[in-house]
Amino acid sequence: MGKQASTILEMLLDGKEKESLVKENITFYQQTRNKLTYHSGVLEGIRLKEKQVELIGENAAVDLYGSEPVTIDDIDETKNHMKCFQYILDHVGEVITKEFIRTLHSMIKANTHSGARENIGSYKTKENPIGNMATTAPEQVETELSKLLEDYNQKEEIYIEDIFHFHSDFILISPFLDANGRIARMLMFKECLKYNITPFIIEDVHKSIYFRIIRDSREYVDLAMDLCLQEQKKYKVLVDLYKKKKW
Repeated sequence: MGKQASTILEMLLDGKEKESLVKENITFYQQTRNKLTYHSGVLEGIRLKEKQVELIGENAAVDLYGSEPVTIDDIDETKNHMKCFQYILDHVGEVITKEFIRTLHSMIKANTHSGARENIGSYKTKENPIGNMATTAPEQVETELSKLLEDYNQKEEIYIEDIFHFHSDFILISPFLDANGRIARMLMFKECLKYNITPFIIEDVHKSIYFRIIRDSREYVDLAMDLCLQEQKKYKVLVDLYKKKKW
């Protein structure tokens, strides 16, 4: 792992260590975890506000008064997503495998009503289009996911384009009934750290163009890279801010 990514990983892990000690200021770890959890959740329809996600991360009381309807699963999956974030930091250097992906799905859907219905960690058994966008048929998931992982893991060098294409292709397969986008975005964050690329968080304000790109990331390469670099630039600002604060 190169210096840039290793520094960011070090900042994140150091922020995790300080999490229980720093009460008056949010750490870099918490800021990153909360932003990734909030924006990734909103992209999949979770209705929690950013401040509510922050409070969940602090195990504080969450005021739901005046909010759009929020399900218990929204809250539980938000908490689970934060655990997944720690998991990917602990396993940054590992190769992405089917087992790794199923572990993330099991973690994010743990102890949820929808997870009980889905048989968490298992591939989908029925169609799950994203809006009007078709995804891989259930009977083809195993084959398509194997091919995606083989093609990606055999690359000698990985660039930001490869990571985004992997992420897009994974969403188009959508191997599980739910949480595919959140898993894809966590894997994208992990792989950026692994391959010495400053990671980034796709914010919900880009939802429309983001899903347009997902449909065919290779057709919209320039658009995809513009989005990635724009969000990467925002994250660099956050990194630099916390460097000044000594993380």
